[in-house]
Amino acid sequence: MKQQINLNKQMLYFFLVSVFTLLLSGNLFAMQNVSGVISLSAKKLFITINNKTYPLQADNQETFDQMRKFDNGDLVSGSGQFVADGTRFSLVSIDFVGLNKLLGWWRINSNFYMNFRDFANVSYISTSSTATKTNDFKYAVAPDEEMSVKTWRLFLTDSSSVHIGTLFLKENQAKIQLYDGETGLPSQVIDLLKVKK
Repeated sequence: MKQQINLNKQMLYFFLVSVFTLLLSGNLFAMQNVSGVISLSAKKLFITINNKTYPLQADNQETFDQMRKFDNGDLVSGSGQFVADGTRFSLVSIDFVGLNKLLGWWRINSNFYMNFRDFANVSYISTSSTATKTNDFKYAVAPDEEMSVKTWRLFLTDSSSVHIGTLFLKENQAKIQLYDGETGLPSQVIDLLKVKK
């Protein structure tokens, strides 16, 4: 009888541990890293992941505040999970974004331009009467939790250095504030005007 009780306790323990493990692993597997394209319809956000479009919601206030800056055609990379039987996607955090409005040519002044060729590559072009010089950079845009809702964190890299800055973006105007890597103080401001197609 005592052996039977011990066996039943062991089976119950095994059962509870198994159920807990399944529940925990189910939650862990439900959270996933995703990249998707944003679309807006009737002031509601949608995300297209693997050619399927889902209504998009924020899992928390911080993510919600960042999502308010999304526009049609933006690319978002972050983590989240499908909810409501897989019919909606809940975004928990945002790692990087591709801003559709940022793509294309921007004029700094009559001799200097920036061309955001895609969501990862930008060229800095200087022109003169005798030559044109192009410097290519990789770039990434991320949420900027410490700044206003209209700004983004910007990372620019080339073969020898990394530049960190803040990006403020409006319809046809942008401003990049770069910071000194050693002191953290502002080092350069680049005002940009969109070149009309």
